[in-house]
Amino acid sequence: MKKCPLAIILIISAILSGCDPIVVQTTEEPVQPEALRPVPAPEPAEPTLSAAPKAEVITASQQYILLAEPWKKYFRSSPKLLIVETPSAGIQDLLDQEQQLIKTVLDSSSASGESSEYAELEEKLNELKTIIPAAETASGYVATRSSNYTYVSGGTIYTRTGSYYDGYYYTAFRAKQKSSSPELVRSVQGLVHNASLDTKDLDQRIEALQRLISKWNRRTSELNASGSSGLMREANEAYLSVLRAFTKDFSKLRTEVMKVENEQERILKNKSQVLSEWKAFEDNRLSILSDFLLTNAQDSIEASADGNFTLPTLDSGVKTYLVCAIGDRDLYFEVSTDRKKQHPFVLVDVTPQQ
Repeated sequence: MKKCPLAIILIISAILSGCDPIVVQTTEEPVQPEALRPVPAPEPAEPTLSAAPKAEVITASQQYILLAEPWKKYFRSSPKLLIVETPSAGIQDLLDQEQQLIKTVLDSSSASGESSEYAELEEKLNELKTIIPAAETASGYVATRSSNYTYVSGGTIYTRTGSYYDGYYYTAFRAKQKSSSPELVRSVQGLVHNASLDTKDLDQRIEALQRLISKWNRRTSELNASGSSGLMREANEAYLSVLRAFTKDFSKLRTEVMKVENEQERILKNKSQVLSEWKAFEDNRLSILSDFLLTNAQDSIEASADGNFTLPTLDSGVKTYLVCAIGDRDLYFEVSTDRKKQHPFVLVDVTPQQ
């Protein structure tokens, strides 16, 4: 006997109506604050007949080396660079916090001479050594009919010389431009050349420069105001004016050294609090910063065998970040061609000239 299809349908409906409904459970992921959520990239529009497909953009590249002293010694692996679109204000705030906290942690574990600020002061001292005031002199021969042994014209002293050649006597005058005292110049160079950032050493050299200025002010004022002595007097006065400004720069450097040493002493006294603040940031916020930078990186660049990083020409809407392993975690630092106060890392362009 064949069963009616309608009867079969009624039987199945009765069975289903007696069963419990199937429940599908879903788990919602925690929502990040709006300021910290990465903005998803817009989906590319489909090409139409009225719009030509976008051409591939070919950008030039540049070669950079990374200056990482004095923190280079903390690296546990080779660092790399990330190219990321300019982040939101929330992510930038996290990055600033991380950079400042890491700096404080590392400074609390080292002497003042190993801090990033101290390395900057070393650079300033070396720069001062390269611009030590120096006398400018020049010489040459100038033909003249004057019969005097020497004469002064404008800012130049001329000294006569003569020689016979092929039966004739030729007269010429050696010209020497005004120049400050070589003794004064040598004294300044000797005082500055071996200077260090030790505050006692700086104090002694600054005092010696000030005594030298006072001594040569007196000597210069006693020179005759005319003739060759007048030229020496004018040159000494100009040199002493430059030397006063140079000595002020030395005094400013000494003040900055004291500031760094005082800050280092303060950090060492609060080392336990410094470590506690970093631990709280690492446990609760570092992962947010890491996830954003790694997820949104347009490119990850490692150094070549010669230590150079090859970077494309970047527009104003992206930034470059250094990723380096310090201790047991990866840390992130914004880098550019200018030194940041929160860390010592800087990129230096070494692109070969065409």
